[in-house]
Amino acid sequence: MNFTAKYIFRYILVIVLSGIWISCDVKKSDIDPSEEFSRIYDHPDMNMAFYPIDFEQTPDGGFLILAVYTDTALSTFPLIYLLKTGRAGEKIWETWVDRAYSSAVPSLLPSGINYFFVCMDAVNQETRVLQVNTTSGEVSEFNAMDLQYPLFSIKDTRGDILILNFDRERRISILSQYSEALVEKWSLEFGIIDDVRYQIENHLAKTGKQFPFFIGEVGTPQISHYFVNCFYNYTMTLLFADATEGNHTGTLYTYQDDAAISSTVNIDGDRFALSRYYLGDNYVNPSVMLDPGSIQSVTDFMDSSLPELAPDAQVRCLHATLNEKDVVVYASQTRTNQLALYFYSAVDSTLQSVKFYNEKYPVSLAAFDLTREGGLAMLVRTYVIGRFPRINLVKLSPEDLEY
Repeated sequence: MNFTAKYIFRYILVIVLSGIWISCDVKKSDIDPSEEFSRIYDHPDMNMAFYPIDFEQTPDGGFLILAVYTDTALSTFPLIYLLKTGRAGEKIWETWVDRAYSSAVPSLLPSGINYFFVCMDAVNQETRVLQVNTTSGEVSEFNAMDLQYPLFSIKDTRGDILILNFDRERRISILSQYSEALVEKWSLEFGIIDDVRYQIENHLAKTGKQFPFFIGEVGTPQISHYFVNCFYNYTMTLLFADATEGNHTGTLYTYQDDAAISSTVNIDGDRFALSRYYLGDNYVNPSVMLDPGSIQSVTDFMDSSLPELAPDAQVRCLHATLNEKDVVVYASQTRTNQLALYFYSAVDSTLQSVKFYNEKYPVSLAAFDLTREGGLAMLVRTYVIGRFPRINLVKLSPEDLEY
């Protein structure tokens, strides 16, 4: 809830000592343009608004970007756009997916050299799984499900696919596990006491608050549990499910109003890194013990405030080895339109470095991940001349992340 004296000192010390790198320019004359760049993908139609959803670096070193878009002629839910880039971020192809489909959700799911993604039927809001040919950009329907309102999906390290849905009639969140061929293995329901249909529809339509829905796994290579952030009872809650049987095993509660876990990653065993927001303020905890088999509250743990972040900021975190260092990395955006990266030691949880990347226009983080070259890439929503929402891809080299 509050800094301890130790963490206040460490935080200030890192900020002061990191002055030589805290504001970085991602365009350097001596850097290969395929190693480090920032590209905005503009569009001449001023009525169109783009919302980046997810991205994957493809085997050729380029990137596949999944996004949705709206314009003044569209109906309730946004339509789907795909973009394939080369190694330096240059556009290779783009695909405007058939208007029969809408509201694509994270994540891009690898399938051989191609990818799946989950979206809705534009008419009845039922779940559809589409396949993308990364060579041609062709998109085809792979599977149709009768569950409505998909919110998130992942492909785990075993190859199984997890999809989170919301049933608007029964007022429940549903986590389902499927084989790689999308044959259902189990389905788990979480009851919701509040009526959140309006909030979820606005989330999918990109007309209201964007909630931090996500799914993750505990244990590698042997997965013991999944965790899912979704509506449960009265609020957004982090829930645990047994990976084999699909039973609800544990719960991490937050506050009832205007609060949620914004990101979580399993470090090892029962040790996790997480971030959260409460009444607009943002907090991180790079090492916290969570028992997937018990009921806990976020108020039980000490965490650190990040007042420089935008209210209810989009935050993403990952556990990785960068420049031979075992780190937990948080990515987000600040109140002053900067992208921010926070590097914590995964060994002792101390703050190692903070890097801010100056942006000309307002930004909102959509996704970030490791690159094949050992750096990081961030998918961002930016506003060209402060008005037009567009897709921005930022790639950082390992050298730019050194500290």
